[in-house]
Amino acid sequence: MMPTLALTADMAARGISTDQYTAASLEVASAIVREAAGVPISTTTAAITIPGTWGCYLDVPGPVTVATTVTIDDISVSDFTVWPAYLYRAAGWGSPAAVVMVTITTGSAVPADIVQLVCELAVMVAASEAVDPRVASESVDDYQVAYRGDAPVSSIELPKATKDSLRARFASSPVVGQR
Repeated sequence: MMPTLALTADMAARGISTDQYTAASLEVASAIVREAAGVPISTTTAAITIPGTWGCYLDVPGPVTVATTVTIDDISVSDFTVWPAYLYRAAGWGSPAAVVMVTITTGSAVPADIVQLVCELAVMVAASEAVDPRVASESVDDYQVAYRGDAPVSSIELPKATKDSLRARFASSPVVGQR
């Protein structure tokens, strides 16, 4: 499991009360933000396996800060350069049939605005148990409930503009063709 993008201490520093459910709310809020961004955001190390290529550029999920333990078809290589969205190797990456295994470290410290967003979402997550997002209206006399047809599954949903902004900010740009 990845660490949360904000901590209980971050909530307390913002004057937000915490309880036994705060850790779970922070996990959910972090998952929502990571899903929208399309990347882990925080620093993480992962071993990945990707197909090789005839070219000199190998696309990797990023932004990459460090790449170690690089192999092409189980043969270790060290003559590559790390760039945020790809690895460069003058000798190429085998062929499209080659298996390239790379251990990469991606991300950086979590930006303050992302910590704030996660804290705010965690508050919403904690409060969402009492809210059914499908309900459009309720009336008490002769109790009635009207449901929305287009309602989200969860009451915690980031606006499209926020999702687009996170994706544009954190996701590495794909490489098409030769550089």
